[in-house]
Amino acid sequence: MTLRDSKRLGVLFRKMILVTLVAPAAAIDACGTREAEAPAPDAGSANSTTEDAIAAISVDAESSDADAAPDPCAPVPYTGTDDAGTCTELAYYPCGLPTGIVSRGNCYFSPTDCRSLCPGFSFNCHTWDDSCFDGSVPESGPITVDCVKCPNAAGRRPPGLRPLRGKIHASSVGAYFARAAHLEAASVDAFERLHDDLAFYRAPHDLRQRTRSAKEDEERHAEEMSRLAARFGEAPIRPRVSATCHRDLEALAVENMVEGCIRESFGALVATWQAERTDDHEMTPIFASIAEDETVHATLSWDIAAWLSTRLSTDARARVSERGRAALRELQRELEESGARPTDDISILGLPSLAQQAALFFQFDHFARASLRPEEHVS
Repeated sequence: MTLRDSKRLGVLFRKMILVTLVAPAAAIDACGTREAEAPAPDAGSANSTTEDAIAAISVDAESSDADAAPDPCAPVPYTGTDDAGTCTELAYYPCGLPTGIVSRGNCYFSPTDCRSLCPGFSFNCHTWDDSCFDGSVPESGPITVDCVKCPNAAGRRPPGLRPLRGKIHASSVGAYFARAAHLEAASVDAFERLHDDLAFYRAPHDLRQRTRSAKEDEERHAEEMSRLAARFGEAPIRPRVSATCHRDLEALAVENMVEGCIRESFGALVATWQAERTDDHEMTPIFASIAEDETVHATLSWDIAAWLSTRLSTDARARVSERGRAALRELQRELEESGARPTDDISILGLPSLAQQAALFFQFDHFARASLRPEEHVS
């Protein structure tokens, strides 16, 4: 797939959207996904500290059942710390994480593990603040898990991206744009590192130049998302990224496959949907511009994958393709476990409903899997 083929990919995305609008039910049945109501998050004091919140919950537990011996390792959920907003519910594990739960990277956990770690519904979860050191979770000692209650935006995450840390207090729409600005800013770093790696391995000049252009696109996206976050009363949080060295070719191919070919490509599809479905006239041209840019970035990712495949062994190509299929499975789990969205998310943000989202993914999954055969590439 070349740069000129980004228009072909855009046409394909619009066909996926048309099929979803005409007959989403068949795709949903095939995916086995159903829309469900998300439980309301617990209320908490906006001014309490972490220690006060834990102490207050502990006192309540003792008063409600004075005869029961408390479990010293039982998780303690709390909300409303100075560093956490309405999009966060924290779970404190005084004796460390439960047996069998491990980070999948950068202190994030799988959707399945989040269901065990978090009270109620969450979009994703990761260790909080000092419970994450240079992208790794401590092997022992107390651990605090951040259970994210607001929808996330898509973006190409750089290696070494630290969990979001800071205050998010606005509505779900404001939180959406704040997190979008955070991820768009992180994508700037992702493309800068990708460019450096491509230069290190002497990739074709065309790929390096397009990667530099993608970085400039992401800088513009971050500015737009920051402005929209401010419109809805929220301020974005600067991403924190740990320093990393040049990756070997297979690691670079895996990162490009997961973050670019799978996650950023699906994000481009959703952005295309948002551009066509938002009822906010100011957002329509913004989403349309982002959708067009992200489609170009998705095309770039597949082109980089094709070039890298010429530098890898047959076994390495097979491993990269399998990581791509695993990324599809993980993305599907995340989408299936993302609870019902508020009405304003659907109308203002133009996001698909959960049923429509499942139908979009069903079609995207077929496209991506057809492109993941080790001996073939999108053309």
